[in-house]
Amino acid sequence: MAKSNLWIGVLFLAAAWATGQQRQDVNADNGTSLLRDCQSAVRALEETDVLTTAESAYCAGYVQGVTETLSFFGKTCFPRDVVGASQAARIVVKFLSDHPARLHEPQFRLVKEAMTEAFPCKTPK
Repeated sequence: MAKSNLWIGVLFLAAAWATGQQRQDVNADNGTSLLRDCQSAVRALEETDVLTTAESAYCAGYVQGVTETLSFFGKTCFPRDVVGASQAARIVVKFLSDHPARLHEPQFRLVKEAMTEAFPCKTPK
């Protein structure tokens, strides 16, 4: 009985480790994975106007979260109520496609720069 419990424990730990490794690769926190996810979002929104995959939903949610955070802290000046999921995903895809050497950088930094470049705040003269 003790040996079977030991083997069950070993199998459980091996499965958990393998799942963690796979998840870590899929959800890497860099521009490469974000570009893939946002390209998926753009395709989904063009074809069906619905986010149909986990990757496309991740992009839309992540970009929206960063966008709202930047807006809250006054780091970007978005036109009122006109930046939707599709437009935001396109902005990120364009920025990442234009800067392939930066795809290793953290997602937050890349989305922040994409949005502040697209919607800079005008400083008073």
